[in-house]
Amino acid sequence: MRSIALSLLCFSMLACGSDDSDPKSSTGGTAAKPVGTVWLAWAAPGPRGDTVRVLRRRYEGDRDAVRRQAVADALGGLLGPDG
Repeated sequence: MRSIALSLLCFSMLACGSDDSDPKSSTGGTAAKPVGTVWLAWAAPGPRGDTVRVLRRRYEGDRDAVRRQAVADALGGLLGPDG
């Protein structure tokens, strides 16, 4: 049941957007976290334990373009390579 709860939490955070507690303007950012940097993560239970994938991506464009690209990659990660 814990896996389901965590999956629902991750899904709701993805559907509602990411953590906006550290707002950056489209021209802001830092050397460590440039504008367009997005972290994506997926977790799934498996026969040998949970599998977790984490990717760091850097997208180009304004805030909406970055969001669209991140959502597309996040959904692609959920669907897997066979989509």
